[in-house]
Amino acid sequence: MANFTYIGPASARVVQLTNVHLDATDADIRDFFNGYTVLDQIRVANPQTGIDSIVYVMFATIQERDDVVATLRSHNILGRRGNIFPARSGNYVGE
Repeated sequence: MANFTYIGPASARVVQLTNVHLDATDADIRDFFNGYTVLDQIRVANPQTGIDSIVYVMFATIQERDDVVATLRSHNILGRRGNIFPARSGNYVGE
C-alpha cells in the first residue's frame, strides 16, 4: 500500500524572506535552507522601496514551512539580516 503524505496547497507551504541582499542568488537561498526541500522561489520588489529585496520560498510540505518559521525566524544571507514569515495566502504567484 502506498504511503501518501498530505503536503498541502502551495500557498500554505511558502515563507517570505525580507531584506534579501540584491546579490543573493537562487543558490544562496537554497544553501541557506540546507536540509529543507526548496521547490521554488520568486524574488519580488518591496512595495515600499521598489527594490527586489523580498523572496518567496516554497517548501515541499507545510511541516517544513512551519519548521523553518519556528527555528530560523530570521536570516543572514550575504551579510544582510532579514526576517522570515509565513507568506500570507495568495501571495505566491508561481502556481
